[in-house]
Amino acid sequence: MTQARKRFYLILTAVVLAVGLIYRFAPSTDILAPSRDALFLEAREVAKYRALVQQGRGIEKALGSLKQQIAKVDSGLLKGQTRSLAAVDLQNILTRIAADMGVELKTVRVLRGKKIKEGVRYVEVPVQVKLECSLPQLKGILYRIYASRKYLKIGKIQVMAMTRGKEEGMLSCSMTVSGFMKVQGSDGGAGR
Repeated sequence: MTQARKRFYLILTAVVLAVGLIYRFAPSTDILAPSRDALFLEAREVAKYRALVQQGRGIEKALGSLKQQIAKVDSGLLKGQTRSLAAVDLQNILTRIAADMGVELKTVRVLRGKKIKEGVRYVEVPVQVKLECSLPQLKGILYRIYASRKYLKIGKIQVMAMTRGKEEGMLSCSMTVSGFMKVQGSDGGAGR
């Protein structure tokens, strides 16, 4: 063997020995093959991302459910873009209830709307009505207001017995009935 060839084999042997020593004493460097720890970490990372994707699907499902609940709640609100239109809707509901019970509303007065609470995008729309009816008719009207599909509340009621002439046994009733509407603008709609 020539001197050059011996030198070549000696250098080659030193390089192979160095690579073997590096691989043996530093296996985490992942020079030749990934270690078990790295594979475990990657598997854990993939599992974490799969869990996040599943949570995302659950969140989308919950969002759909919340949208359905909001639509259901909104169906109980008065119709109308403004307080005035919502008051007309409330007047129509009360007129229909009274007519179903055979009673005519004597007067209907729209009162000033009130914000429910600061930061809440709903406003209360009150209407004061006066009517004359018998006790069973009043009971029926109150029940129908209570059982209405719209969110209605009776804020104030005054009932007086009529004692004159042919109206004896009749009641004179004044009540404030409020409905609720969603505010469209930024001012809360309370004063419109």
